[in-house]
Amino acid sequence: RHGLPTDQANLFAGVRKLGDAVVLMPLALIMVFQPRMASDHARGQRGHGLLWRSGLLVLALCGGAAVVFTVVPGFVLSLFAGDGFTDGGPLLQALSWAALPTTLGYVVMNYGLARKNARTSWAYLAAAVVYLGTLARCHGSLTQILVVEAACSCLALVLLLGTGLRARD
Repeated sequence: RHGLPTDQANLFAGVRKLGDAVVLMPLALIMVFQPRMASDHARGQRGHGLLWRSGLLVLALCGGAAVVFTVVPGFVLSLFAGDGFTDGGPLLQALSWAALPTTLGYVVMNYGLARKNARTSWAYLAAAVVYLGTLARCHGSLTQILVVEAACSCLALVLLLGTGLRARD
């Protein structure tokens, strides 16, 4: 078995917390739109307008965070993680952009669930299994981990788009 050296593992763990913030920020926003999407579906409305609005808001919020993390990563890391993590700027930049498709996937998944389409949950589970299986084999460097993160984030979004836009009755 091989893994990251201790210093890289610690850096990854510290920076990962801020990268996770990009993923977690839109959840409250998604939860605000989800009941409205469900009621629109119950009334026979397509609800794509809400999907677009929530998707654009999440993109603005998370994309904005990714831009800030890209422009001033040292400042963000110093502020939120401490001076010991300022070397993790490139890692924070990559993680925040790699997570962006996941946040959009959450919007599509909740849209599908609001429209009684449970296939979105299975699509997300499939992407998670691929992520865990790939990460179990490719975790020898930060670059490998970032590639796995980005690829699986994109895979999740594609699977969710393929399953989440259709309603089930």
